[in-house]
Amino acid sequence: MTKKVIVYNVVEDNKTYVCICTPVLECGIPIEEIARKDLPVGTEYKIINESELPTDSDFFKAWELAIDNPDGVAIGYVAWEAEQRVKQ
Repeated sequence: MTKKVIVYNVVEDNKTYVCICTPVLECGIPIEEIARKDLPVGTEYKIINESELPTDSDFFKAWELAIDNPDGVAIGYVAWEAEQRVKQ
């Protein structure tokens, strides 16, 4: 099975950095829900194969990520938990 990761941008001190989230899928929550729940509210993200990441990490802080067509937007834990309670 191909390992999936969540990639997204974070702005800090007027600089944009690429972040990579490697979720533990054995927790029983689909990766899409992990992204919606665990990333900062309003963050657009992509779910990609880990093999699509650059292999040279020497210039990791120089990586750029263009998210033209996001897989979703994070809502944060509080909103996600409220959704789960309504579904029960």
